Amino acid sequence: ATDVFAAGTPVVYGRCTERLDLAYQPFVQALRPVDAQIIDSVEPAIQVDTSRTDDAELRQQTLFSAFAKTLARLAAERGAVLVLDDLQWASASTIALLEYLVSVSRPTGVAIVATMRDSSEGIVLPRLLRDIERRGDGHKFELVGLSSDEVHALLAASQLTAGADDAASLVRSTAGNPLLLAELTRAAIQAGSNSIHLDAASGADLPSSIAQLVEDRIGRLSHPLEVLEIAATIGVDFELPVLADAVGPDVDPLLALEEASVAKLVAELGGGIWQFRHAITRQVLLEAIGPSRQIRYHRRIADALTANYGPDDVLHLGRRAHHLCRAAQPGSTTEAVQAALAAASARLEQLDSGEALQHVTDGLTALALDPNASPATEAELHLLAAHTHLHRFDHPSRLDAAFKAEQCARRCDSGRLLAQAALIRTAFWTQGTLDDHTVPLLLEALDALGDTETELRSELVANLSGWAGVAGAAMTDEVRKLLTGDAVELAAQAVDLAQEAQSPTCEVAALGALFVAKWCGPFVDEQLAIADQIDAVDHPSAEIMALRWRLAPLMIIGDRAGLRSGAKQLLDRATDIRSRHLQAFALQCEAADALLDARFEDASALGAAAVERARNHANFELVYQSQLFWIAYERNELPLLLPFVAAAAAEHDSNLPAFQAMHAVSLSRCDQPDAAHQIVADLAQNDFDDLSTDILWVATMMGVADTVAELGAVEYAPALRRHLAPYGGQLAVIAGGGFVYAAIDRMRAIAAAMEGDVDEAAELFGAAIVAESRIESAALSLRTRYWRARMLETDADDPVVLRRAAKALGLHGLVHDLDGLLQRR
Repeated sequence: ATDVFAAGTPVVYGRCTERLDLAYQPFVQALRPVDAQIIDSVEPAIQVDTSRTDDAELRQQTLFSAFAKTLARLAAERGAVLVLDDLQWASASTIALLEYLVSVSRPTGVAIVATMRDSSEGIVLPRLLRDIERRGDGHKFELVGLSSDEVHALLAASQLTAGADDAASLVRSTAGNPLLLAELTRAAIQAGSNSIHLDAASGADLPSSIAQLVEDRIGRLSHPLEVLEIAATIGVDFELPVLADAVGPDVDPLLALEEASVAKLVAELGGGIWQFRHAITRQVLLEAIGPSRQIRYHRRIADALTANYGPDDVLHLGRRAHHLCRAAQPGSTTEAVQAALAAASARLEQLDSGEALQHVTDGLTALALDPNASPATEAELHLLAAHTHLHRFDHPSRLDAAFKAEQCARRCDSGRLLAQAALIRTAFWTQGTLDDHTVPLLLEALDALGDTETELRSELVANLSGWAGVAGAAMTDEVRKLLTGDAVELAAQAVDLAQEAQSPTCEVAALGALFVAKWCGPFVDEQLAIADQIDAVDHPSAEIMALRWRLAPLMIIGDRAGLRSGAKQLLDRATDIRSRHLQAFALQCEAADALLDARFEDASALGAAAVERARNHANFELVYQSQLFWIAYERNELPLLLPFVAAAAAEHDSNLPAFQAMHAVSLSRCDQPDAAHQIVADLAQNDFDDLSTDILWVATMMGVADTVAELGAVEYAPALRRHLAPYGGQLAVIAGGGFVYAAIDRMRAIAAAMEGDVDEAAELFGAAIVAESRIESAALSLRTRYWRARMLETDADDPVVLRRAAKALGLHGLVHDLDGLLQRR
């Protein structure tokens, strides 16, 4: 109708009103604006006493003819559309006139669009419509609810803003019902809002007009309202057997549901499952239930679930816990809290952290009703909350929940609970953020445990090893003295304890700590052996963790085929278990492989995907972001470099050495040498030794070395050379992957050349090029040969030939640098 009206065709509209049996109501409403005189002339005939039948047929014929002629005149030039809305409430006279127009007069050029709800009201109209369809005089269209896209368009047409999630939420709440959506839209406009948010259909924000519509329909039901109220308390979907047990033997819920189904309030899905057609209907019912009745209903439903499924059915643990917690009252919370603990644990095992957290919250709410609540039980709930936050990478919330569990453990003097709190509080040593409380807490937990608690002791010692290895340099002397060994020694102790406890879980974790303890140094063979040990452990996580640990050494030894195969296997397994962190790691390895081949588009896409999956996992996210920076650097995307560093620094710690180094090399590339020089001066304090524990050490030092050489800042060469010397001939492995020997040898060669040690520089450049050939990376080899040509000015590397090769590979950053070298020569 809107489309033809826009094209110039007249459209008239009339609707029937519920409980108003007005003669010809929609026709009068539709045609009065067209010809008020005609309508005024026929209205007396409409109102006349029809008890006298002598001329009733004549008067009706005259009346119907007048309506038909008015429609014909309206359609004379361009046709016309007559819209008759809500015909389920039509009076007998309206139905008779409709039949006359469709079957007898059939005014030329008039299209009649009639709408009606699928209800049981009346039998004459449905029969008429079936006859019309059978004769071919009309077509029937079954309408379904609006889709999310259509809802989005409806809101946009009303100048309301809504995202895809908002539109989808409204569809779930209204089943796409246009009337309900129109009322929500109208209410938002009247309230002066320019949007309808996700909670627009919640009870608190439900427009009174919608609530009244639903209440009116519910009010016409004859069966007890309690049946629908209990059904609403069960959920949007509900089982008839559970509802029957909750209602009790005195009422047959099926009769009430069948009546509600006729009224289009609920629908039977099959298999004894029913559903509210609109979430709003359920919401209106829930809003009418008082607090005392809510508690009673929840208790009945919990008992009904137990009767139907038993207390330990995994599929229904969460539902039972939900209702028990909402039925909990002061002095009777034990059953509810234990149910919440069981449900949260089950959901966490299934990696559903959102629902697990909801069960923990419900359990804590119920526990708060008990003035004599057990601190041990509260500790267990907080521990579950901490593990849930760990799965969600919400580290501030994890630390807060772990601290609360720690306090509860001390109140009940439980060494085991204190150990569990210490483990989850210090779990992410890879985050590298050490405080003075970390090591003492782990040691306190060890002291509080008995000697027989070998599993927990193994986990605590493994965490100590992790902190000693990753954040050891950040420890104060006082804290460092508390440790009984270095990272490798502690990890070995953890492995022994795990094997003594015969705990595969602890053994996998302890071996992982041992692998990381050998993070920097000539330990490639040992790392691969540790990965094989992990793979041999009989534990579900062993295979995937072995895959994860094996990838870095594969990069070191230049096994590109093994790297690609391992990364693909890891990505597939990580996707299966929904581990975003491990997915990110696998994607970063694939990005590194693409970067070695100068496949920059692939590397950028894979790197961006790794960053997205590593969100909120600070250090790993930094590693992947730094990789994206070096991709932009090699492509010479100058407009991206400084904004990239600024955005990353704003999101993380702007003082992180890696970002300072990236900033320096960007400034140098962008012809801002003074600013770059100042950053290098800041990083060079203590002869660069403060950088040695940086998890991004290799990326940081690459930026420093390139900037120092680019600036010709010879004064930093001795310190740079001394700092790099201990790493000669070996690879520094960082979280998320590794750089081959070439990276360090090239930096050492640059520093040696700046100090005038030409022989050592030539030897190191040669070693780097050999290492790069082992991993089949022409891109890395060209970069090293550029530095050799620049620093040693030998005839071995022709800048013109190098430039041609760099351009062919798309190494625009290297082309830029070679252009500068050719100009200087």
